[in-house]
Amino acid sequence: MIETLKRVVVEAPKNIRLKVALGAVALSLLIILEIYGTALIPEWRKAFYSVLEKKESGQLFGTLQSFVFLMSLLIFSQAFKQFVGRRTGQIIRTYLTDSLYKQWKVGDVNRVDNPSQRINEDCKIATDCAIRVGTEVVISASLVILLILESMNNLKLVGSALIYTVIISLVAMLFRKPLIKSEIATQKAEADHRQVLSKISLNIEDDSAKEKFSSVLFATRKYLSTLLGYGIFSASQAQLSVIVPWLILSVPYFRGEISLGDFMSGVAVFELIVVNSTILVTLFPELTRAQASWIRIKEFYNSL
Repeated sequence: MIETLKRVVVEAPKNIRLKVALGAVALSLLIILEIYGTALIPEWRKAFYSVLEKKESGQLFGTLQSFVFLMSLLIFSQAFKQFVGRRTGQIIRTYLTDSLYKQWKVGDVNRVDNPSQRINEDCKIATDCAIRVGTEVVISASLVILLILESMNNLKLVGSALIYTVIISLVAMLFRKPLIKSEIATQKAEADHRQVLSKISLNIEDDSAKEKFSSVLFATRKYLSTLLGYGIFSASQAQLSVIVPWLILSVPYFRGEISLGDFMSGVAVFELIVVNSTILVTLFPELTRAQASWIRIKEFYNSL
């Protein structure tokens, strides 16, 4: 996937490179806005719960105004981030699709299996997913660094979040190969079935449609079974990450060492560190889809 971006930068026509550059700049600005807004969440929680704890009704409206501003900032940045990211992905996909199409048309077009799947669907999945995952990784890595620097006064909380992240990431890696393997098998089965339907639409006799669809169902069931196991793991770790900071911070809170605002701020910091440092765990199915499609694109390109 990284090689594709390099090719766009180095080999693509000037107008393509310019569009990609403009998209990257716009995406970077939106990423900065989202990082800024998300980093303010612990501070807002601290202020809001401090107001509730002290029953300072006069300051409640001000904290609610801050909440509206914060949510508006996040809604704007996240919505436009997705739009700009997908538009930039379309530009890269256009160049990648054109390149594959031109080379495929030279010589025997039947020398590669399922060319329509690889040129159309695989290019779409690889570019869309790669940009989405890459964008989220940049945002999450930046947030984790900021949150750690801001929470150096609570090393126990930060250390617990990082240890939790390492354990969860190691378990998630066990699902990587099975997910990629089952995704490739599903994509191939889908492509074979579509190919048969295309032949029939062109009045070319082919009686294997039912057999090919059975293969689709078999491959899909296998993929869904693998995804089910990963889904149970992902949901379990997400729920567990809510309990851990409560257990850690409840002791100093009941001792009177921290306020309710500090308690809720610490919970927010832990949750944000874990959520953002395990972002690849959350996006693992999408990441493996992109990797599977990219493997099929490389196989197609190398066979031309």
